[in-house]
Formats: sequence, structure tokens, C-alpha cells
Amino acid sequence: MKTTKQTSVYTLAALMFVAPTMTSCNDNDDKPETKATVALQVTSGIVTRATGSSWTAGDAIGIYSLNGTTAEYANCQYTTPAGGTTGTFSPAAEDQTVYFPIDGSTRDIIAYYPYSATVSDGVCTVDVSNQSDQEAIDLMTSALVTGKHKDDPKVSLSFTHKLSKIEINIQSGNGITAADLANMTVTLTNQVPTGTIDVTASGSSVTADTDATATTLTLKTATDGTSAEAIVLPAASTTGMNLVFQLSGFDAPFTWAVANGNDSKSFGEGKKYVYTITVNSVGIDVSADITDWAAGNGADGETGSAE
Repeated sequence: MKTTKQTSVYTLAALMFVAPTMTSCNDNDDKPETKATVALQVTSGIVTRATGSSWTAGDAIGIYSLNGTTAEYANCQYTTPAGGTTGTFSPAAEDQTVYFPIDGSTRDIIAYYPYSATVSDGVCTVDVSNQSDQEAIDLMTSALVTGKHKDDPKVSLSFTHKLSKIEINIQSGNGITAADLANMTVTLTNQVPTGTIDVTASGSSVTADTDATATTLTLKTATDGTSAEAIVLPAASTTGMNLVFQLSGFDAPFTWAVANGNDSKSFGEGKKYVYTITVNSVGIDVSADITDWAAGNGADGETGSAE
């Protein structure tokens, strides 16, 4: 099957207005009583996310206003009160509001999703160990928008995925029934689940923890066993990575080496790898295709088998 590639970019339109002083979202004790009543208004267009193509009520982004390399507003939380294909974002609290300086000097704007209160000095910790909530680990950062000021307040932020996504469609084959797939466990071996990224640096990538021990990730798998998905750190090589399917009532699991796919030799940033797995009593048949995000393992897909 061949599908249309779709770039995963979120476009946000932001309006910033003037306030008399500058302050950080992390330290607002000296904020003056008198200030502009409107600071930053953010709306988003149609989005492609880890699941679905709309925002969820309560979704939050973290925003930075930079003066050169100095963050005058750091990790300010903006949220959308309602879901939908168009989200309207506003400060999560009054002390999270971002302003342009009153003198008209320029600032650069950058943001990331999903918001995390633990970001320190622009460094965000990434941990994909728990795959149960795909949206919570679908890290994205925006491109840096430069030279904005109070007389040019409209800011457009484009977000891109920083991790890699795996999606598996699972079918029963020879000697296997649909009932056999129920309550299946799907895992991916040889994964480094943690890393860091500087969300204030435009174009930055996730750096895997060099001292982390490779582990096996348990994918988010449907109860009926017909699908499984995961978001993982990008990897220059998939050698040694195996998809393992453990069916209830079967002594041995079914295993497929990811690197056997012609276009699965690596996991690229912002790319989605889609596999169709047919589980047979004597092994696994594999085909692959690309949807959503950016092309990962070829528009025409892949085929393979595993014992």
C-alpha cells in the first residue's frame, strides 16, 4: 500500500503586545501592578500529532522570549482550554504571560510541546520508558522566529517532531486465530529510553544518554492485539533491535529484526515507520509503509519474514 507523505508541522499564529517591564515566567515577584492587559495570544491550525489530528483540551506549550542568547521569559506555559483542529492558547496563569519590551527592541521567540515544568536552562529531559500515553511523549520544538517587536507582533511558530514513531498493524495468519492475538505483548529490544534536548536552540536534536543502559520497551498495544505503537529516540542504527510478539498460550515469542527492513536501518528524527505484521504458526511476514509524519522506511513499504 502506498500512502501520501505528510509533513508533521504545526503552525501557530501568535500576537504579542507591549508591557512596561521585562520579567521571567520563573520569577515574577517584581511584576508591576500596572501592565498591558493582553500579552500573547496563540492560535493553531490543523495539526498532525501522535494520535489524531486535533488538539486536546489542556494541551500546553512552553514559550521562550530570547534577547540574543538570554531568555528574558523562560518556559512560560500557554494552554488551550478546548480541543479541536484549531486551538487557542493563553497563559496558564497570570505570571506566565509574555510581553514585548516597550522601547520597541526586538526579541526572538521559540517554543516546544508538550510543556514540562522540569525544564531547566532550556534543557528538557526526554523519557520514553512509559508508552501508555503517546501524546505525553510526542516531543516537538518550533523553529526560531527572529526580530519580533511590539510593532510587529504576529509570530508564526512551526513545530516539528523530534522523536521517531513506530506503528504496527497486526494480522493473524496460518495456524493463528484472531483470538490468539488478544492480550498480546509487543516489545522492542535494545532501546535507550532517555536523553536531553535544548529547546531554546533552533534545530537542536535529542541527545541520547550515553551512560544509560539499553532496555526493552513495551509498546502500547491494543487489547485485541491488532495494533501496537511506540515513540522512540532516533537511532543511527537499528542493528540489534528486535520486535518481539508474545502471544498468550505460546511458549516462544515471534521475533523480527528491525534492521532486516531495507529502509529501517535507522530511526530518523520526525519519521514514522509503519509495519504490517502477519503472525503465522511458523513465523512472521512483514510489510511496511509510510503515513503521517515524514517518510521513514520508504513510500512503497518493505517486506520481510521472521522465525
